[in-house]
Amino acid sequence: MGSFRSAPLNDDYFKDFYLCYCEKQEYPSGFRSEPWVRDHYTLCHVAEGKGRIISGRKERPLFAGQGILILPGTFCRYQADEGSSFQCLRIGFAGERVKEVLEELNFYNLERIFFSSHLDQLTALSEQMLDSTRGTLEQILLRQSLLYEYLSVLAADLEEEGHLDGGFNEYVTKAIGWIREHYGDSGLRVSDLADELGITRNYLFTLFKEAMGHSPLEYITSFRLSRARELLAGTEYSIDGISYSCGYEDPAVFSRAFKRKYHMTPSRYRIWVMEQGEGSPFRCVRKMQDFQKMQDVRSLQGVCKMQADSREE
Repeated sequence: MGSFRSAPLNDDYFKDFYLCYCEKQEYPSGFRSEPWVRDHYTLCHVAEGKGRIISGRKERPLFAGQGILILPGTFCRYQADEGSSFQCLRIGFAGERVKEVLEELNFYNLERIFFSSHLDQLTALSEQMLDSTRGTLEQILLRQSLLYEYLSVLAADLEEEGHLDGGFNEYVTKAIGWIREHYGDSGLRVSDLADELGITRNYLFTLFKEAMGHSPLEYITSFRLSRARELLAGTEYSIDGISYSCGYEDPAVFSRAFKRKYHMTPSRYRIWVMEQGEGSPFRCVRKMQDFQKMQDVRSLQGVCKMQADSREE
């Protein structure tokens, strides 16, 4: 077996939600691990290469950037593909409010596969956890902050990928990563993305529709607006500057698109975030989603009322 680093921690100083361990492990080409089981939740990310995770009765192929949540009491084994090593990052956690935190992170479908384009950040955070193994209060608090930061990096990715399952195509995974690297380019075109992947635009459209339920262009728009929302909430950048950095040449076009998706203007959203600032670090996103669903229902009700009024006339 390849290199292995592990830090058993079990920081139950925090009863609600705490880190149990962190591991970084590399499996050489063709290696198949022995089955293992843990009594807490485990987030596993693929940092390099590709392989398979056999979880329960399901076998899931995973590529760099993908990850999976493994439930307590689930038997798992790892297998690297022939010709490719397989490096995993794993963090285990437990606590009285774990299910609540997972729900706020959009883990409605447990044991689901997700994607993150922030592997460098996740790797760096994992390395810091592995280096912080002492039982002093200072180190315990540091590990807890690293755990929250790790989850905050995933939060935006999980929101975007909430509808994915384990069957999406490798082209889709690569396309998502490419979009997340180039979304700030106002000249980004779907045809450029297809050329980058070496497939036709029509084939890329079909793959996206099958895996995600919408087109590549719709995903680009949704991702740009999601990143803009993060910047509005977490920075003091001007709205014009945020629109340019998210691939919009015209701030007015950006404002209209933002309002269409979130039912409020960017400036109003920034004020709303300040008003909703209290609570868990993930709760504001959930409140925004609930508000958006409520507005969608109201819009639908308005359309139905207009149709009913026109029939009466």
